[in-house]
Amino acid sequence: MPFDLGLKPSRTGNIVPMSEPIHLDDFQIVPVLELEPGTFATQDRSFPYEEGKDQTNEEQQYWETCLEDSGITGLTPIKTGSWLVGVTSFSDLQLEQYLHVIFDDWGGIDEVLGDLKNKPELHGGFALLSQSGEVLIEPTCCSSLKDLVNWKAAAQNREAYWQELWVGHPWISTKYQSSRLILSDYHEINTEISDRWGVHPQNLEQAIQNAEAELKDFSLRLKIILQKWSLPTDITLLAKQLACIPDNG
Repeated sequence: MPFDLGLKPSRTGNIVPMSEPIHLDDFQIVPVLELEPGTFATQDRSFPYEEGKDQTNEEQQYWETCLEDSGITGLTPIKTGSWLVGVTSFSDLQLEQYLHVIFDDWGGIDEVLGDLKNKPELHGGFALLSQSGEVLIEPTCCSSLKDLVNWKAAAQNREAYWQELWVGHPWISTKYQSSRLILSDYHEINTEISDRWGVHPQNLEQAIQNAEAELKDFSLRLKIILQKWSLPTDITLLAKQLACIPDNG
């Protein structure tokens, strides 16, 4: 069945001719943390870049070496060359060392505990992966673990015209068509929006529920580590803040 070109203008970009989206029936949404290499490096290094040359493997090595400076080894990103790591990929030791580095980068534990009203949160977001583990959508610049609420809203979208789904910038958009939610390619304001993926809303809702469960388990792991540090604060609340889980979550 051909897609309706629609009469309403896009709210976040220009209308473009529709192409058949790739239908996804088996996929997952996973919470990920961003480990920016400069945060972990203790030595000056040149980022590997040569115009026109694929240096993915060199970038991967650069990232791993920077993490090694802070005693973190053996982490596997969601794809080669990425700075994103699934929260379930961390061992307890890796996670504790990661937290030490992040707290130091924030000015130290005392600084963090003295300004909890600003709700410190770990940098990350949510990635959509195929059944085989291929990364289809990943968080972009300025994404957050709080963005799960955006995915929840997208799963309820039944509008026939594009609605923004913030995953950072560039972002994606969704619309409802022929009993499926259509996910767009990445775009920004006043740029073309094109169909990319099609999913059943109930499948997306289930993937979101699974991601939320992973995030809550992650918060419990954070709590266990923070309890070891004997911090003079509400550890449960701090762990939830770091994982961007609402107080009532």
